[in-house]
Amino acid sequence: MMETTRTEINIDSDIYELVPGFSEARRKELDTLRKALAADDFLTIAKISHTVKGIARPYGFPTLEALFVRLEQSAKSANAEACRSILSQVEEYFNQYNF
Repeated sequence: MMETTRTEINIDSDIYELVPGFSEARRKELDTLRKALAADDFLTIAKISHTVKGIARPYGFPTLEALFVRLEQSAKSANAEACRSILSQVEEYFNQYNF
């Protein structure tokens, strides 16, 4: 039996089956985001953030959506410190929801 990830809100059971794949993709992106931040690659951070903010809520993660909205805005402003702080919050969130 595949372990599923908890969500913040109740979601349709058909979508819920997709949550583990969503979680795995976000974990991989977290690594990409860290590398992009280290390279001051704010364009990559903004692009990934834009994508995640658009799909997080339907998968049951409205707080993740809000974090990525802020991350996208920080990346567009090239604010490395804010990006670093938000990525730390994202990582804490992932740990909370067993991503």
